[in-house]
Amino acid sequence: MSTAALVGWGGHDPELRDADVQAVVMDCTERVRVRLLEAIDSHAPLVVWGPYGSGKTFAAARACEHALDLVDADVRYLRLPKTSQGRGLYRAILEQLLTQPVSSGLTETQLMYDLNDVLTERERILVIDETHRMSRGSQEALQNLVDLPGTLATFVLLGDETMPRALLPELWSRAGARVEFHRLADDEVVGVLAEMHPLFAASDPDLLRRLNRRFARGELRRWAKLLARALRYDIGTAIELEHVDVLCEDH
Repeated sequence: MSTAALVGWGGHDPELRDADVQAVVMDCTERVRVRLLEAIDSHAPLVVWGPYGSGKTFAAARACEHALDLVDADVRYLRLPKTSQGRGLYRAILEQLLTQPVSSGLTETQLMYDLNDVLTERERILVIDETHRMSRGSQEALQNLVDLPGTLATFVLLGDETMPRALLPELWSRAGARVEFHRLADDEVVGVLAEMHPLFAASDPDLLRRLNRRFARGELRRWAKLLARALRYDIGTAIELEHVDVLCEDH
């Protein structure tokens, strides 16, 4: 896995560092990949939402990887204060884009001026997770950046199931595309996991379905934790019934 994908995946399970992990292929992940390229052309935000642990962040990371093969862009996964408005939000974004401290004495207008320079100088893909938790004031500040004339920034806004009603209507309407994720159902988990890692591909399909019901509950994030534990314990080339208790321990 590349550094770009690990940025997104590492937030799910920092222990998972295995070269055999592949992109999860589902309709929603493919749509993120395609829609991101379209968003870069228009610089309209891409909104991705769905249940906790359904693979949104990982899909966004892999979509950014794919985009970098075609577009010369700077990709950043922004960690923003959820309640900061205007000045505080602009300063947080600017510091992460410049990778250096920004003077605390700058006014909101000065910060906006500096951000205008940064966001119009080159192509940028800016991923913001848990956008649904941002306050109305912080979303309004974000909207100002989306609306910057001449911007070369493409925002990817990630959030949970509440996103359609939690996101500011003005931001929602500005989205060039919206992609909804869902939890893995038992009838699709085997095919998806087989693509994800050879350990799952070699495992008994019925056992994987049982694990989906007992442990993962359709969340890719939980499957990542299970995989990390299986690799750490070096259980072999496939998950067997005897492994279930130790893999699901304390979960």
